[in-house]
Amino acid sequence: MRALYTVLLCATLSSWSGAQTTRAAPAKPASDSLPSVTIQFRAVGNPLPISPEDIFRGYPVCSSSGTTFLDVVHHPGYVDQALVGVSPKAEVNTYRIGAAPGLVNAHVESVDAADSDVYALVTAERADILREHDIDPASADAETAYRYYRYYILHFGPNLASPDEIPIDLPFRPMRLAVTDPDKMTILGFDPANESPVLAVIDHQGQLVREIDTNGSFGSTARIVAGAPQGQGDQSQSVPDTGAQLQWALSAAQWVHYGDSLLFLVPGPHARVVTLRSDGEIQGTNLRLPQGLEALSLVSSDSQWFVRVTQGAATGNLMNRTMLLMADPSDGSILQIIRTPQLSPIDISCVRDGKYYAIHWMGDKDNLRSFLMVGTP
Repeated sequence: MRALYTVLLCATLSSWSGAQTTRAAPAKPASDSLPSVTIQFRAVGNPLPISPEDIFRGYPVCSSSGTTFLDVVHHPGYVDQALVGVSPKAEVNTYRIGAAPGLVNAHVESVDAADSDVYALVTAERADILREHDIDPASADAETAYRYYRYYILHFGPNLASPDEIPIDLPFRPMRLAVTDPDKMTILGFDPANESPVLAVIDHQGQLVREIDTNGSFGSTARIVAGAPQGQGDQSQSVPDTGAQLQWALSAAQWVHYGDSLLFLVPGPHARVVTLRSDGEIQGTNLRLPQGLEALSLVSSDSQWFVRVTQGAATGNLMNRTMLLMADPSDGSILQIIRTPQLSPIDISCVRDGKYYAIHWMGDKDNLRSFLMVGTP
């Protein structure tokens, strides 16, 4: 339904030949020299139980088994937040954030998945703590209750009647969560004392195991701020305080899984991929993008790197302005263009065993329905 965004470059200046002016042919985009493959998608199963009036936060998250999770705020009212899981066979599980017993005003900061389970990093207040301070959880205004917020990780799964609640208390502000193995999770955060990004490993009881020395792999604060996606870099630079700028930019950060490693993208025209390997080694690789393209985000995969890119700044409606490129993990070079004429690369959640999984809307404006889509070359 949505055409693949085509890169266009400006025409060259006119040249003069005698008294007649002729216009040179438009220069071809640098990406035109790349090989390409076209992916054909088909709908799987029944329409998904989500509405086009719902709000979808962030990119879809995909587990190693190919289950896609959406962070959804439901209409009407936009107060009921849920994580909707869609298996490769279009089987659906819905997990309400408000189902966490004892927590109120839970707000999702980050989501990650492991097999059929999903984890959410949230801020929330405990109802019993509010009552200890003579605050009624049901009627307290948000500003009053927020003074007592804490960070929690909620663990949802098809075999859990209610989510496990894991309180976390770290010496930095946690911002992004990744589940790295059955016993550990990786947290990306902000250290206010040093005004710098922090990587740390915690266990499934929320206890700090160790911090990871990044050795400058993320690059400078200025680079992280300038590369913040979807215009967020411009907004963060309008904040006068350097620490606040970095927090703002990190709030748009994205982890994706690549095999047994984690990838973190510093986006923009001079994009950099930071790889955290399962053995704890961390490495930074510059993406060698064709001129004029800016890296927007990564797609989780089990082979090669897949990078969403735009022509120029990543602002405005990106659905029809985004391309998908395959990159070589060894040196960041671009291998080929992945063409998806049936849908936008924004819709794609992951690549598993050579299959491309996506959530896509079909139908006219009065009868839009979403489907799991599975694509192959």
